[in-house]
Amino acid sequence: MHRKAVSIAAATAAAGLAGWMGIMACFPEHSGVRPQHVGKWLLVDTIEFTALMGFANTANLRPRHAAKWATGAAVIIAGDALLDLVTSRAGRERRQAALMAAIVEIPSVAGLSTWAVHHRRARY
Repeated sequence: MHRKAVSIAAATAAAGLAGWMGIMACFPEHSGVRPQHVGKWLLVDTIEFTALMGFANTANLRPRHAAKWATGAAVIIAGDALLDLVTSRAGRERRQAALMAAIVEIPSVAGLSTWAVHHRRARY
């Protein structure tokens, strides 16, 4: 896939995450996050956002370094998915965490990891 398209996709994912962080911060009752845990999840999501934006920037402008950013983002997102599942309560919270992992986080990890492996082998 063209580096610019990958860069745009990662920046779009980061923008979506930023929107989610805004909802979580301003309307925790609508985000499914317990109010006492909002600060912790905002910290985790800020780290994810930084990794996605770092990858978006380097994928197009500095491709030699992009594989490192992609790997880092994949590890952080996988950790977030695991934490979501482990810390959620049984029932609705757990189903919500599993759905988010299946629809958003696991495909993101797979895409970032695949891109990183492919581009570690490539020479620029």
